[in-house]
Order: sequence, then C-alpha cells, then structure tokens
Amino acid sequence: MRYRTSPFLRHLIISFSTVIRNWKGFLSKSRTRCALNEKLDVRFATVGPVYEVESESENTYKVDIEAATCTWPGFEQRQPDDGCKHLRRVDLEIRTGLVPAPDGTFSR
Repeated sequence: MRYRTSPFLRHLIISFSTVIRNWKGFLSKSRTRCALNEKLDVRFATVGPVYEVESESENTYKVDIEAATCTWPGFEQRQPDDGCKHLRRVDLEIRTGLVPAPDGTFSR
C-alpha cells in the first residue's frame, strides 16, 4: 500500500531539511536533538518576541526569542551555549513556518 504525503507535510519535511542543512553541526548538540524529539508545544499568543513552550513534564516556560532567554530554571543556572531546547524549538518552529515570527508573519 502506498501512502500519500499531504502538501503541508511535504512542506514541513522540506523546511526542516533546509534548516538542518543550513545549521552545520547544530544537530549534533544534544539540546537540539531534544528540541526536535521531545513533545514540546509552542504557543504564540500576541505579536512580539515572547512564546510559551509547554514541555513533556507539563511545565510551561516563556521564551523571548529576541533576547534569547527562557524561564526554564536551568537556563539561568547553566547558561547553555546557543540556548536551551525550548529556545531552539521556538527558533525551529519559526524557521519552518509552524508558528509566526515575532512580527506575526510566517516563513515560507
């Protein structure tokens, strides 16, 4: 049996492939793998740089994509290079057009 891929899913796959190709070495980092593989729900409520990310543990963190900050307690304690998985997930979802950019527009 052959499955058909929806146009949206094809767009998503192509977008993720492009993002991954453009970020040499980025995927090798464990936080990026977590950002891609864990169940994280990114929400965009109003125009602006702040997003909410609900994690698998059902905790919700605020991510400021422009200031590159996150309310996850480990963010302040560890000061991770290139941000935490929550920050990376928001960035990935903006780049692939799953959530709007801070100005309310979508990437294509």
